Amino acid sequence: MSGQCGPWICQRILGRGGFGVVSLWFNVETQENIAIKECQLHNTSDKMRTWWNAEVDIMSKLEHDNLIRALPVPPELAPEPSQPPVLAMEYCEGGDLRKVLNLPQNCLGLSEIEIRHLASGVGSAINYLHKHRITHRDLKPENIVLKAVGGRTLYKIIDLGYAKELDINSLCNSFVGTVKYLAPELFISKPYSKAVDYWSLGVVVYECITGSRPFLPDTPPVEWHREVSKKSPEDISARYNNDKSEVIFSQKLPSSNHLCKPLAEHFELWLRLMLRWEPKARGSSRFNCFEILEQICSLKVLIILNVETNCLLSYSVKREDCIRDVSHRISLQTGIPEDEQFIIDAAGFKLDPDEPALKFCSDHLPKELSLFLFRTGMMEIPERENYNLPSNVNTIVKQPTVLLGPKGHRRAWAETVYWLTEEAKIYHQLMLAHGAALLNMMQDNSKLLRQKPIMETEIFQLEACQEFFKTSLDFDINKCKESLEISTHLITVGGQRMMETWTEISDRFNAPYNLVERGKSLIDSIVDRNAAVSSLQRGPEGTHIQVNKLKEFEEKGKELYDWFIQASDQDTIDHKNMVNLIAMCFCQRDELTKTVYSHICNIRKQQQHSESIFKACEQFLCDVKEARAELTTLQRQRQETMWSLIRNPLQPQQTSTGELDSTIQFLPSLSNDLESVQLLMDCREYTQKSNTMLKDMLKEQEQSMVYFSLPENNK
Repeated sequence: MSGQCGPWICQRILGRGGFGVVSLWFNVETQENIAIKECQLHNTSDKMRTWWNAEVDIMSKLEHDNLIRALPVPPELAPEPSQPPVLAMEYCEGGDLRKVLNLPQNCLGLSEIEIRHLASGVGSAINYLHKHRITHRDLKPENIVLKAVGGRTLYKIIDLGYAKELDINSLCNSFVGTVKYLAPELFISKPYSKAVDYWSLGVVVYECITGSRPFLPDTPPVEWHREVSKKSPEDISARYNNDKSEVIFSQKLPSSNHLCKPLAEHFELWLRLMLRWEPKARGSSRFNCFEILEQICSLKVLIILNVETNCLLSYSVKREDCIRDVSHRISLQTGIPEDEQFIIDAAGFKLDPDEPALKFCSDHLPKELSLFLFRTGMMEIPERENYNLPSNVNTIVKQPTVLLGPKGHRRAWAETVYWLTEEAKIYHQLMLAHGAALLNMMQDNSKLLRQKPIMETEIFQLEACQEFFKTSLDFDINKCKESLEISTHLITVGGQRMMETWTEISDRFNAPYNLVERGKSLIDSIVDRNAAVSSLQRGPEGTHIQVNKLKEFEEKGKELYDWFIQASDQDTIDHKNMVNLIAMCFCQRDELTKTVYSHICNIRKQQQHSESIFKACEQFLCDVKEARAELTTLQRQRQETMWSLIRNPLQPQQTSTGELDSTIQFLPSLSNDLESVQLLMDCREYTQKSNTMLKDMLKEQEQSMVYFSLPENNK
């Protein structure tokens, strides 16, 4: 079927595989794309015809998001009744997984988020097939295609040409599938079951994580089977040593991958189940391997950058975990005590220890790193300790002209691209930390600036109260002195006592003046700190323009890698261009990293100063409150002294004018003495004046108490 059939136009061949060919058809009226798979009739055996009919039949029954969806065949594209049926399918524009794995950025595996999506989707589809008593038997990257749906990528299994319906315990003997992804039992024609899909799924997932198949990927089948059969049940990979004299098995994923630590550890455990040599042990009879895979892919992971070491910390968290729980785990891992941890988000806000940890997990946030750990106190610029290159990269750096063969050459360059990518990523993380620290510093500075008008108001009010109180006290002392001086004939005990009290109050009055000077000094510090913060904010250090300097090396490395895998003369290509990129990246990385760390240290230093000033301001406001309370107490003492004097203005035995009149009346010896009578009359007049003066002063004091109790009147 080719050319044009009604409104349908055949645009191109999408692929050939097995006994079918897939082509893309476009409807000019509806603008619809569909994929049509046709059976190739020439040289097709009856067995293949049977498999073809089985595939069409199986596809028509299945419905799962991660299985290619069968569509009704348009009448214009339907075959003649005597011809084999055709299979119409949805078109997946993203191509197959092999194409994605061959991209330079995926030379050592896919990103973590894509691995989660792929493993979850493909695992769910295989589980769905098994529940419908179907084994795929040919799972490989070429049979997984990509389709964009709702802003994310769906991975769909295609090509069920070798799929077979079987009972759950059925065993098959037919040798089908692609050799590189076949389970071991198929090489020796042993009966097999659905466990073959477990092996193939494990191999595909391992390749998506690391960029290569797990067991001796470039070894011929017979040798492969002989060597890999020696692995233990827990081994998930095998590689030859440098001189190919020994096979080295491993139970761990290689460090060059894009998974966070908790996810890598969980995938290692799962791969140990899926890649067991014995079919009966594979996938585990005790646990459902697909349920385990789904739990791994939905794992909630909180990722924090330890800025001090520029290393990522990652922790799996549960619903009940809070930031305090994570802080405890950080303390155990890094040795930073919980009370010395300063964790902020990308906006610069400090995390509340009681906030749920799930709130900050990666699937709730943008793809960018969003949490940063600093140690409280002054920060020092760390020395970069890890200059170790991956072994293959180290080889080409030492011998830029060494010939490693196409496979070794490709591996060395893939590891170089990964290293360049990681260096750009690590520096970018540091830049994000710099931005978060800068925002946090600006927030602290804003908080400090908000204290400035409060401080100014408090200082103004305190000065006003001081001035009012001091003026009133000085007036009282002067008047009291005058009253005592004009009373030449009689020195009152009450007046003398009041004079002594007010003098004592005046001596205690110097402390608030010192407090005002302290407040003004703090305001000057706030102004100076704001100028320093503004200077850091405007500084050219650590701008995002510098990120591109390392990013350029990454992009050039990818271009070189892409050029190499497409070159026809791979055996003669040396490594000089790639080694030059490594050298330039080393130099630029160290220079840029030191500059940004220096800027972060300055930011942290300003933050420490701001925190110190803010605490001093808070203490100042507390001291102002106490000082005003002290002024109120002193004012009350003045009033109590006056009231005491009113109750007893003269000596204790003569407390009123009535008593003076009585004395005049009942002391005849004094009445005949004109001088004594005059003295008593003067004393009565003085007492009346003192009472009037005291009443006036009390009225003024009552008004002043209102003044002190309502300080806002001084604004």
